[in-house]
Amino acid sequence: MINVYMRLQTAMPTMVLGNIAPAVKSRILALVKGYHNIFLFLLLFCSSLTGIGQQYFFQSYGQKEGIPVSTVNDIAEDELGFMWVATEGGGLARFDGQNSVVYTTENGLPSNYVTSLIFRHDKGLLVGTDKGFRFFNGQTFEDPFNVPSDRVFDMCTHGDSILLVLRRSLVIVLPSGELETLELPDNQEIMSVACAKDLFVGASDGLWKYEEGDWVKWWEGRNVRSIFIPENENYSGTIQVGAADDVYLILRKGVGVKNLSSGTLDTEAHPDVRDIVHDNYGRWWYGSYQRGLRRYDASQQDGYRGVTITEEQGLSTPKVRCLFVSSDGRIWIGGLSGLSRLVEPDLFRYTSEDGLGDERVHALCVTRNGDWWMGGLSGLSRKTIKGDFTTYDESDGVPSGLIFDITETQDGDLWIATENGLAKKVGNRFVKYGSTGGLDNAFVFDIDAYANGDLVIATTQGIYRYNGIRFSQIDPNLQSTAISHVQVDEDGQLWALDIEGRILVFDGQDWEYPIREEIMLRISTSTFQVENGVLWLATNGHGLWRLEGDRLDSITTTRGLLSDNVWSLDVVDNDAWIGSELGIQNVIWQGGWTFGTRVSEARGFGSMECNPHSVQRSDRSIIFGTNQGLLVAPLRSSHNRDAVGTIRLLRLDLYFQQPEDWGLWTDSISPWTGMPQDLVLPYDQNYLRFAYSAMGVADPNELQYEYKLSPLSEDWVNAEHNTEAIFTSVSPGKYTFEVRAYDPLSGRTLASDVYRFAIKPPFWKTWWFYVLVVAAVVGIVVTYVRVRLSRVRSMLALEEERNDLERRALRLQMNPHFVFNALDAISGFIFKNEPKEAVKYLNSFAKLMRLMLESSREHVIPVHTEIQLLENYLSLEKLRFSGEFDSEIIIDEELDTYGSSMPSMMVQPHIENAILHGLRPKGGGKVTVHFEQTDEGKGLRCVIEDNGVGRKRAAEIRENSGRNHRSLAGEISRRRVELFEKTYGGRSAVIVQDLHDQNGNPSGTRVVLQLPLQNTDEWDDD
Repeated sequence: MINVYMRLQTAMPTMVLGNIAPAVKSRILALVKGYHNIFLFLLLFCSSLTGIGQQYFFQSYGQKEGIPVSTVNDIAEDELGFMWVATEGGGLARFDGQNSVVYTTENGLPSNYVTSLIFRHDKGLLVGTDKGFRFFNGQTFEDPFNVPSDRVFDMCTHGDSILLVLRRSLVIVLPSGELETLELPDNQEIMSVACAKDLFVGASDGLWKYEEGDWVKWWEGRNVRSIFIPENENYSGTIQVGAADDVYLILRKGVGVKNLSSGTLDTEAHPDVRDIVHDNYGRWWYGSYQRGLRRYDASQQDGYRGVTITEEQGLSTPKVRCLFVSSDGRIWIGGLSGLSRLVEPDLFRYTSEDGLGDERVHALCVTRNGDWWMGGLSGLSRKTIKGDFTTYDESDGVPSGLIFDITETQDGDLWIATENGLAKKVGNRFVKYGSTGGLDNAFVFDIDAYANGDLVIATTQGIYRYNGIRFSQIDPNLQSTAISHVQVDEDGQLWALDIEGRILVFDGQDWEYPIREEIMLRISTSTFQVENGVLWLATNGHGLWRLEGDRLDSITTTRGLLSDNVWSLDVVDNDAWIGSELGIQNVIWQGGWTFGTRVSEARGFGSMECNPHSVQRSDRSIIFGTNQGLLVAPLRSSHNRDAVGTIRLLRLDLYFQQPEDWGLWTDSISPWTGMPQDLVLPYDQNYLRFAYSAMGVADPNELQYEYKLSPLSEDWVNAEHNTEAIFTSVSPGKYTFEVRAYDPLSGRTLASDVYRFAIKPPFWKTWWFYVLVVAAVVGIVVTYVRVRLSRVRSMLALEEERNDLERRALRLQMNPHFVFNALDAISGFIFKNEPKEAVKYLNSFAKLMRLMLESSREHVIPVHTEIQLLENYLSLEKLRFSGEFDSEIIIDEELDTYGSSMPSMMVQPHIENAILHGLRPKGGGKVTVHFEQTDEGKGLRCVIEDNGVGRKRAAEIRENSGRNHRSLAGEISRRRVELFEKTYGGRSAVIVQDLHDQNGNPSGTRVVLQLPLQNTDEWDDD
């Protein structure tokens, strides 16, 4: 519990006065400093303010918005929310709230003089002109029925039939397309038509009804230019007509009563009514060509049901020709001075011209009997439920000076708080209460009451309580503290606001701060309200605050508040209305901040500066005291607020102009907007401009727009108030365009439909072009590879052929060498006279030659065949040398001699060298041939080993004998191995090793042939 007595005792009225209006600040300072002429100053200040009369909020539209001429004959609304305006000489205008698109005879209208309009979802827009009738389907005008080219004065629909008024006849277009013509008796001029269950026409001589194929005079009158047959069951059987002198309610045949005037005073009549409409709230609106607009509300008390609205109340179209209630509930007016819209029928202002005694309203009270009491600098004003104003001043006992508050107690007593004390209404006069009753001579700022009826009074000298007999101070320690506002909550606790901006709460014994003192001093509270245990704080410069339990929330202009200076506050069930120097605003708490309606200078009312504490609720309205009178705004429940508007895309331009034919890129055009659907643009049409507008909002110019083009950007672009979005050099791809807008007047967010389109890439960036390029490249590569491979194969074939020829030549070189040696041996046998040996040798030689001839046709032969050749050769050599040496052929068991192949006659030259140069010089010995498999079956090794004299000794013997013999067989063998390796690959080699004994003496020679081993089937002899 915080004791604040000492601090409050030192608080002076001359401290921070930010929460008090300028005039009030001056009064308080004057009291403290002793200035006695402040009253004259304030009177002079207020006298400079001028009244502007009771005003309604109208918006006017003309040539600036694209309406071609100023005379408007009729208004209709299509299914998208566009308003269609029939003009006299300018054609037909489609109005989107900011701009117009005009259709004329160049677009198919029979005339630019458009007289009447009706929109039907199943038929489109029905257009009447002074040269006939047309259908408009959103794109083209059509005339399928051959209606006469006469002026259409009025029209209506009945089922699928269309009824057209052509001055002296009524043409009915039947569903079959046939035309039926009806005429009134005596060829009377027809002015209007209406059809519900029955058919009525208005004529120059009254109202006629069509019954059983004949016309019946239903009511006698003059110039019935408008007929309204209510659909409401409460009006069953009655119709209203606008006649030359007034509006009449036709009760039954022959019986009509004046509906607007009392029936005796011409000044109350509403003559020459051209149109009648019924709005969403059950009110009637009548448009007169002579006296403007009149509203009739049957829910009001007698005497206040009818309100006339003329130029003095803001009507810009006094000569009314047509009225229309749009889908958002707003009233559209057309006439001789153009097009206008009454945005909010229940939003208006009372000023001195309406009878208000002082336009600077600082105090307000709505009593239980429906009276409104307003206080200012010049006394007190009262407005009764009938709309009559009465003024009270000093002559009626009202204390002089500024009135700060007006309160009605439970027993019906009316009290006023003024700068010169407290006064109570007694009869028709006011009785002042001052020091004689115990109330010190102080400013009285505010009044509230306890449940038992005792008054709580906030003054510049603390807080007083009045029990009906005497005044007493609630806490003497506050005597030097100025208290600007008090409230007794539902629990009987007293809340108070001092002039420094601190809030205190008194439970009957002690005072406490509900919020830390440093916070309260920082936010500078101007007023407060406790509602259902929640503390609401209006501040100077820090917006609106809300304390519920330990949770403290606030909202400022950064989050949508109209102003950070909140001077007046009224809260019911978390629905708060606040007033500031810029206007009024509805702020709603629903676990977070949301907004309802707001009214500011932007809505055409001029200055909106509200005064502190000056706000009250009636049954249907919220009322604010401003420096220019009373501002009255409608209270709407959450389900009864105006419908949320929408955003429409109006136009898509390419390079800042409309294409001559969208058909190049789409097969579908949206009716009414003309927007292309399923659009697929070429790559070079990528400079886009979207135009859009909001429908069904109070003021489209106040909307804050954002847009985005996905996937170009996923972030919303702030367009402020602009209604165009421009995109340059958009890359090919699929896109979606969206627009949204925040409406500060309603606190709602609007959104457009998603618009989808695509931009095709150039052909060189398409997938099929890539496929063609890849296919072409692949084709070129394949062709090149095939040609190259063909060339390589040819070269390899030539190389193979060349190698084959070389091998054959080498074999031919080797075979003669062997033959020479064999013939030499045979000749030796003959010279030695050994014919048997010669014959035996010749047989073996012949057998060997056959094997050699068979193998000469092949590059390679099986190892088995090579071994046979060697065996035959060794047998010949043994015969030749008379068995001087031995031989042995060893075959590895793992070697498949039939399935493995090798070059023919590859081993024989080395065996020959071993015999001739190794063994013969020695006089005998042994030669061993060993075939084995190597490299895990991939290689063949053939080892030829002899135990002859060795290569060195053989060379010495040749040199000593004088024979310089070069071993042709060995050289040929090496060249064959090289060619074999070059042709077939693998590891090939010829290795010659000298053998030595234990003493290092030569003991023979070893030749190792290393060849790749292949299966016989893998060799190709081609």
